Amino acid sequence: MVERVAFEAREIRIQGDTCKERLEFLAEDLIYKIQKNKASYRILFQATPVLSEKLAEKLVDWKTQNFQQVYEVANMGKSSGEIRKCISANDVTFAYQAFIGQRTGELIMNNEHVDPKTESQRLVNMLWYGIGENI
Repeated sequence: MVERVAFEAREIRIQGDTCKERLEFLAEDLIYKIQKNKASYRILFQATPVLSEKLAEKLVDWKTQNFQQVYEVANMGKSSGEIRKCISANDVTFAYQAFIGQRTGELIMNNEHVDPKTESQRLVNMLWYGIGENI
């Protein structure tokens, strides 16, 4: 299971013309994979504390790959001017991981089913536009 999850992360080809579209694609892809293999993800993440060191390292590698993908998209957004200069790529990546990570954790542990495209757009919109009226 760990190998399959890690392999799927390496095989992703980021799509989208804008930074926001690329972030939506990454979130949609992850949500789709989680819903498709919910039982496997649930077992995997519940078992994380008792995994062997080798398997735990593979999970860390998988999380690092996900972080790196988002970080690269954020850097592209910085370079293109889509992300404000005062916001770092690290900050974008952290906020993305917080939004998407929390929600995907809920999806893994609950029996809730969502449309991956709609949910990814909703989450990235909250991240992208903020929640304040004057942002």
